[in-house]
This record gives sequence, structure tokens and C-alpha cells, in this order.
Amino acid sequence: MTAKRTVVIWDRLGEYHHARLSEASRQLPLAAIEVFKRDNTYAWGFARAREGYSVKTLAEDPKLTNIELRERMARALTTLNAQIVAVPGWSEPYSLFAIEWAHQNNARVVIMSDSNWFDAPRNALAERAKRAVVAHSGAGLTAGRHSQAYLERLGLNKTRIELGYDVVDNQHFSRPENKPRPGELGAQRFLAVARFISRKNLDGLINAYERYRSLVVNDEAAWPLMLVGDGVEREVLKGLVASAGLNDKVIFTGFREYNEMPELYHASGALILPSHVEQWGLVVNEAMAAGLPVLVSKNAGAAGDLVHKGENGACFAPKDFNGLAKLMTQLSSSNSFAAQMGAASAQIIENWGLQRFATGLKNAARIAEKAPARVSYADRLIFKSLLAKSTR
Repeated sequence: MTAKRTVVIWDRLGEYHHARLSEASRQLPLAAIEVFKRDNTYAWGFARAREGYSVKTLAEDPKLTNIELRERMARALTTLNAQIVAVPGWSEPYSLFAIEWAHQNNARVVIMSDSNWFDAPRNALAERAKRAVVAHSGAGLTAGRHSQAYLERLGLNKTRIELGYDVVDNQHFSRPENKPRPGELGAQRFLAVARFISRKNLDGLINAYERYRSLVVNDEAAWPLMLVGDGVEREVLKGLVASAGLNDKVIFTGFREYNEMPELYHASGALILPSHVEQWGLVVNEAMAAGLPVLVSKNAGAAGDLVHKGENGACFAPKDFNGLAKLMTQLSSSNSFAAQMGAASAQIIENWGLQRFATGLKNAARIAEKAPARVSYADRLIFKSLLAKSTR
């Protein structure tokens, strides 16, 4: 069977999207659609496409109306001669528009998702609408076991689901031999990388960090905390740190670009991801590639696949500040323990590199290519109603 042109759609292309696309282009004919060149969510700089695939950008920013977006999506997919269309989930209008075009033009659909059943409150009507969208897909590409289970729950047969959606360029983040290992002098601090918004639970992390400081017998041996990122809660978080008397112990770096992140990981002893809601958490991949132990919220999708309890880190309930403080104490109290966990992280993440995405996408495209999705009359009606609602 001759491989057909696969077009991958994302709302905005960052460096880690281009890394995946470049690797996947070695395994199948590939192009990408970037919906917007800028957005209001991420502060990334402009990322250039690499060799092996082409990119079409639909609009400079999200000011485009959905009617215009629908027309541009159809034109782009036609121009690219898309035969397999890989769409990012079911919630955005542009995903619906791409699926609509695919079914009108005898193309196949791969739905890419890292959503989990537990990452948000669920509503029966909304779940039924998602099932109708998923029914239009011939295959799925998911991040891990939780997102795979959720896609099954939405009606896609397990035999049509491939893994490998959420990966990073491990080599970009890997730790050079001359960099200190976790727990060694120069690498003794906790690191959190996140947007400063409520669901990231950074206020909870500051609370846990204050308790950690009270548990450490020797204050000089306590690790500082570095917060990398920015957002609407910046001043609130700085106020919490000041109120706790931790201004000299908690470091705010502001937003950092992709190319700056390896040095921050290499100069740290462990990553903490405390989120209330986190579909996956690519910072866990990044930190593990840099050889760090990871303390990860149970609500993060990555926790179920990447955190091996007692081997490379631990999971915790995001509101269990005492539990997190104890984990921080255990980790920072033994340099050899931290170094051992960091080495385990690097070994575990080896199987979660760019090749995993490329192979997963190729296999999902082949599955979708073999047979069209069988869509019931009810699912067609629901899908049409979603389209109509998106273009009012």
C-alpha cells in the first residue's frame, strides 16, 4: 500500500511541534497546517519549519471569524492534497471543519488526543457530542494509557488507537556529561515550569514548599524553589512568597524560550508538576530527558505512564501539601537517592522520543487508510449541529 499524504493540524506550531513533524516526515509524506501564527495563550517566539514537510498558516491571529476559518481550512486541505487528516481533538471549530472537509473529499481522519476522563468534570450531553466527532475518525493517536482509555470510552475501538502523541526531542534536553547530576553541588533546587494560572496550582506548590522548609532540619541544606513562567497570577504568587518570608528562597525567572530550558533543567535537582488539571504535562518528558527526578500531580496524564513510584519519582494529590512537602524532604535529603532517580528518569524516557510520535502517526494513518469510518445517522446529525453552531 502506497503511503498517502498526511496533513497534521495544530493551532500554533512551536519548536516541539516542528521536532515531531521533522521526524515523522522521514516515515510518511507529510504536511502541516498551522491555524494561527500567534495566540493569547503561549509567549513562544516564531518557530521555523524544518526539512521534509511543508506548512500552511491560515491566519496571523485568532481574530478570524469561524466562517472565514472554515473556508481557509478547506482551501488549505485541497491545496495540500490531503488524504489523511490528523486533527487535534474535538473541541476546536477548526477540527470540525477539517473533519467535514475530509468526509466530503474521501479523505481519512486520525484524531489526536491527550484528554483523560478525569481531567475535567464530565457532562452527558457533551460526551455524546464528542462521541459523534470521534465516530468520524478512522483511527486515533493518543498520549498514554489514560488518554487511550478515554478515546475507547468515546467509541473508538482499541485496535484503531496508536500511542505516541505527547513526546519531546529528548536529545535537545539531555544532560551533558559535564553537568552536575541531581543532588550534586550546583544542581540542588526544585524546579516548576508552568503558566501562572489557577489550574497549575502554583499557590499550592508555594504552600507545600513553605511546609518543606519547616521539615528540613538543616536550613542550609534545604533546596530553593525556581518558578519558570509567567501569567495572570504572577503578582499573587509573589505576594504569597513574600508573606511566607521566602523571597530569598523562591526564584521567579519569568518566561523562558525553548532554547533556554535545557540549562535550567541541568542546573536543577528535581521537577515538580503540581497541576489540578493537566491533560499530559510535557515538562515531565523534558525534565526526565534532562535526567531529573519528577514529583508529579496524580491529575496529570503523564503520571500514569512516566512516573515509576520509588524509581524515578512519585505522584501526589495536588491538594496534599503535607504529602508533597514530605516527598520534597525525602528527595533533597540524599544526594545519591536523587542522582539514582534522575538516572532512572533518563532511562525510562528513552522510549518516549520523537520516533514514538513518528511511528504512532504512521501506524494510525495506515489504520485509517484501510477503511473509512462508519458513521451512524445519529452521529451525522449531531456532527452537523456542531458545525452549524460553530459557524453562527
